[in-house]
Amino acid sequence: MGLENTAKFALPVLALAGCLLSSADGYADGDDYFAIANVPLDHQLIYTGAVKDEDGNYLEGVLVRWQATGSTGPEGEEHTSTAGTWTDVLGRFRTLDIARVVAREGAELDPMRVEVSAEKPGYEIARRLRRTLGREFMGLQQVDFVMRKVARDEAQQE
Repeated sequence: MGLENTAKFALPVLALAGCLLSSADGYADGDDYFAIANVPLDHQLIYTGAVKDEDGNYLEGVLVRWQATGSTGPEGEEHTSTAGTWTDVLGRFRTLDIARVVAREGAELDPMRVEVSAEKPGYEIARRLRRTLGREFMGLQQVDFVMRKVARDEAQQE
């Protein structure tokens, strides 16, 4: 076996070994993606959905921002947490586990006081569609947004 044949064999083996060694954990939006399976769904609060324009085209790069208000301490002082995520090329988004974020900050989440909005320059929210059925406010919540293009004059005034 010559040096040429050894190099042809070694390169794919090294590439495969590198792929296998580098894929130990999976993350989504900076959160340990697979760890959510260890927490019962009724203790989580994750928003997923899609953002489209009024013509039905998916919008990439929309900031989907959430704000959660809860209570902390013996006096029940209000605590507000906020963060966001971006839509992908298909207009889809997934937030972190909001309940876990609020708990890490030492507060108790009130799921009725979570607001989710979508922001993109040159657009405003035309409709917000809550797709989750029933009165469940914890677990996986699906919210879709339809965005309307604003006139250039309106966008400059803001």
